[in-house]
Amino acid sequence: MKNRLPIIKNEEGSLIAIVLLLMAVLTVIGISASNTSITESQIVRNEIGYKTSFFRAEAAAIEAIQLLEDEINLDSFPPIYLLPIGTVSADNELPAEALWGTNGQDSLITVTTPNTDLQYLAVTRGIQAGSSMAMGEAQVHSYVVYGREWNNRGGDVIVGIGYTKPF
Repeated sequence: MKNRLPIIKNEEGSLIAIVLLLMAVLTVIGISASNTSITESQIVRNEIGYKTSFFRAEAAAIEAIQLLEDEINLDSFPPIYLLPIGTVSADNELPAEALWGTNGQDSLITVTTPNTDLQYLAVTRGIQAGSSMAMGEAQVHSYVVYGREWNNRGGDVIVGIGYTKPF
């Protein structure tokens, strides 16, 4: 009475099915890990590009500050990259795109390299509040100096630094 089908008792080939299932699971895990590592490397590359752009923009702003420091009297002979009061009205407002210009043709200095463009400009904020108004003393003038760097990958970083100079 124990007459069962011989196919049910035959376990030959079940190991192949288990191995194929295990290989499919490992393949999915491998593809997922590969995609994750590719995404992580792109994130790192973007972060490096941003930090490089940030430090280059900061260096451009510091260079403009050094140029302002070298000027004797900014009232008599303002440099072309020094914009007048009211160009930027709020501390968190950035200069208008038109003020930055392109390739040094407008009211700023542009340093062009093959892969990136650096620009800087300064905006005068007038005499600093609390500064002495006495005739014989130097008055402290306040400025905001901007450095900008953008690259051919579409990145654009603008850094603004406050600066004061007595004269």
